[in-house]
Amino acid sequence: MNDRELDAMLRALPRSAEPPGDLWPEIAASVAARPRGRSRVAWAAAAAIAIGTAAWWSSRPTPGREAASIVVEAVIPDVAIEPTPAPARIEPVAAPAFTALIPDESHLRAASLALASAYASRRGGLDRTLLATFDDNLGIVDDAIERSRAALTTSPDDPGLQRALDRAYRHKLSLLRRATEVERSP
Repeated sequence: MNDRELDAMLRALPRSAEPPGDLWPEIAASVAARPRGRSRVAWAAAAAIAIGTAAWWSSRPTPGREAASIVVEAVIPDVAIEPTPAPARIEPVAAPAFTALIPDESHLRAASLALASAYASRRGGLDRTLLATFDDNLGIVDDAIERSRAALTTSPDDPGLQRALDRAYRHKLSLLRRATEVERSP
């Protein structure tokens, strides 16, 4: 086929074509039938990123409270930074019945409870700024675990949610290990 034959064939084609029937009901039905699991995976991925950032942030060396106090007093005179008081004692609470939602969750949970107990026993000797940082980050990780578990109760077979929960537990274990290995303040 040469260019003239191709041009002739192209000119013979109709200038416009109408779709057969109304296609919108089929399109609307296929959009409505799509699974909505991706938004949960996106939230779980965002939580995992937040946990990773929190873990990284907690491992950074922090300047002493004196330096922060000097900066605040220079900017806002007559303002003192009060240390965050440590709780008098962390009371153990009876745990509700636990059902594992992912493989190894029972082991991950048991390990995190053991490390949390070790961390609680060391709290009295740790710097208050460091304690506040660890506690804030543990709160973020615990929230991610709670949200991942809640999402898994509605979508138990979602592999993205399962990975997010597993990662959240592993971030918690890493953070608790660091908290128990930190040297006590003088």
